[in-house]
This record gives sequence, C-alpha cells and structure tokens, in this order.
Amino acid sequence: MRVLPHSAVLSRRAMLRAIGLTAGAIAAAPVLASLLPNRPLKLGVLLPRSQAYPTLSENLLAGMRLHFDQIREQGGRAIELVAESTGLGAGGTIAKSQQLVGWQRVDLLVAIVGAYAAKLLGKLSREKQTPLIVANAGARVPSHDNPNPYVFHNSLNLWQASRALGAWAATHLGRRAFVAKSFYDSGHDIAYAFQAGFEQAGGRVLETSLTHHPHQSDDLTATFDAIRQNQPDFVFGCYCGQWATDFVQAYTASGLSRSVPLIGSGFIADESLLPAQGRAALGIKTALAWSSDLDSDDNRAFSEAYQRLTGRPADAFAVLGFDTGQLITASLPAVDGNTDRTEAWLNALSTAEVASPRGQLAMNAQTHSSVGPVYVREVQRRDGKLVNAALGPLSLLSPLDEPIVAVRSKQQSGWSNPYLCV
Repeated sequence: MRVLPHSAVLSRRAMLRAIGLTAGAIAAAPVLASLLPNRPLKLGVLLPRSQAYPTLSENLLAGMRLHFDQIREQGGRAIELVAESTGLGAGGTIAKSQQLVGWQRVDLLVAIVGAYAAKLLGKLSREKQTPLIVANAGARVPSHDNPNPYVFHNSLNLWQASRALGAWAATHLGRRAFVAKSFYDSGHDIAYAFQAGFEQAGGRVLETSLTHHPHQSDDLTATFDAIRQNQPDFVFGCYCGQWATDFVQAYTASGLSRSVPLIGSGFIADESLLPAQGRAALGIKTALAWSSDLDSDDNRAFSEAYQRLTGRPADAFAVLGFDTGQLITASLPAVDGNTDRTEAWLNALSTAEVASPRGQLAMNAQTHSSVGPVYVREVQRRDGKLVNAALGPLSLLSPLDEPIVAVRSKQQSGWSNPYLCV
C-alpha cells in the first residue's frame, strides 16, 4: 500500500482540549507549548483487510486523520501519518511493522490486530522501544499477566459491553435466556462475557446453539426449534457481518420475534447492516461503546465533521480512530523536554484522558487498557431511517475483577482469528 504522508499540528489550545485540563491548569499552557520541538512525529498505522466488516480499516484511518486535521488548523506540532495494509493473518502484520519501525523509523505504531498478533508486535515494540497502541473491537479480555510497558489497548470494549448487557437483561427482560452464536463469533469472549454477567445477576442460560459452522449448512431450523422448546424470556444473538443479517432476517421470518425478544452483541445490528436487515432489525437491543444517536456536543461535532470529510456517516470504528488520535496528542506535552523521552511518553500514554465522541475515555495505568462508557441501544426508526438509539449507559467491571478473570480462562471454541478482520 502506498505511504500516506499526513501533516498535522498540535497547538497549545488543541492540546488542552484533548487532555481536558481544568481551568486552573490552563495557566501552564505557554510552558507546555514551549516544550514541543519542530521535528515531526511519525506514526505508523497497520490496517488489515476485513471480509466481515469491509470498511473497518478505511473508517478507522479516516477517524484518525479527522482528529489530526482538526489539530492542524490550530498550528503547532507536525505529525506524519504512514499507513500500511497488512492483508490477512499475522504474517503480513509482522512484516509491515518491521518495515515501519526499521526502514520508516516511526515513533509509534497503531495496529488493528487480535491477541496473537498483538503479542508478537509487543515483542518488537519492546525491542525497538516503540510504543504500540492496539486498536480493535475488544472481543477478547486482554491478558494482564507480565504486562508489556510498551503496549496499550484502545478498543470498543465489546466484551465489557456484552457482560454489562447480560446483567441488564436479567433485570429488564427475564432470568431465562437462550444463546445463539456463529462459529466465527464463538471463539471470542463476547458470548462468554454475556453469560457471566447474566448469571451473576441471577439469570440462567437454558441452551447455547452454534450456527454457521463451516462444515454444516446454514439452516437455522434446528436452532429455532430449540428456542421454541426452551421458551426463554429472550434470545441473545452473537453475530456480525453477513452472519448477523442472515440470523436477524431468519429470526423474524420464523415468527419468533413476535413472542421472544432478540438482543445481541454490539455488531448484530450494526449501522452498516441495518439497510439490508430492514424492519427485521426493529426493536433489537445491543450494547456498544458508541451510538450515532448519543446526545452530546462532542458526538454531534464529530459526526458532522466526519460526514464532511468522507461523504459518509460515521461508525464505531471511525470513533475508535478519532479517539486513538486524541490519546496520542494528549500524551505529547509530557514527552518533549525530558531526558528520557521514551519513558515520559509511556507514562503519559498510561494516564491519558480525553473527551471522546463516545464520552470520557481514560487509559488505565495498571492494565494499559482504555476505560470508557458503554450504552444499551435499541434499533428504532428516526426520520425515515433505522438507527441504534442510545437508551442509557451500563455499569462496567474492571478487567482485573474475578468474574472477568474467569471469562478469560474459560475454554472456548479455538477459533482465534482477529475479530472482524478475516
């Protein structure tokens, strides 16, 4: 993929806004600005190809560029953005990262990768003393054993959202659930996190059905028969991409939606799928870190600016790219002027906090994972179009809490490809 040079600038005013400093700290702005040298900061971005979510990489990169464009308008520090396509699998990711860190000599890497590739990249980051931000959906609970000080995770907190939705469902929908999930989704922590949250809140999963296995037909009749036999209070569907559209349409066609509500993981009714799902998606409740319907000035400003920049609506991965850029610029004031520039940057990244379009987002210094809000959403029709309307925020647990540790250690299907990136 061709290298994409991109200049951006970081001003005193933009830095303060990104970091969210209080009024009392604003008086220090001239000092912070004076610490910034003229040398451009070079950021390498590793972008996979996604069959399940074709616009994933494009939208994340556009979100990052939007943030840097906004910073550039203020005047200040230059940022050069270098993007590389990694294709499918970890092999291309490692090869491209070596090029970026070695030949391109980037100062920081941003990568959309799963747990396995992140571990390999982490070794390179430590060796080359190059910070790495892993930006992804958050389908797995990160392992915090022997943490790598050079690796940070900024995700859409998908597993946390699923766990929180389980706890919410036990209170609002009933204590008897049926879980249906595709083979692809089954190898990640999403369904297991939902079940953990649901059971801790007093619920019971009656049965789990695995569909869309590569060696079986996609006939959902047996799954729907099992739902009728169990008579649950609701069904939790763990699907994404075309598998999600297939399930949602078939579920409505079966007549089950009239008596058994369907809820699901964050991408079962993604905005990109709603036009194809149509009326079948109405009423589906999900949980995710962002909704286009969020009623905040930051979200409205972001959504309008992204539409102007790209000519298309924003999505969750555009937000992920945008606030990954915010975390980077928020860490810069602490870097320059220090004797140990790398150590200063690692410390600044580990405590960065920004006002994201999804809400207040902060890096946890202990886990090196971002912490932000997640919302329960419902597919509704607004102004003639289907949207995931935000109903309210959900409560989250720390990745270090015992119920989450149990999810991470649970035996899964063995499917371990990066979520949405195959």
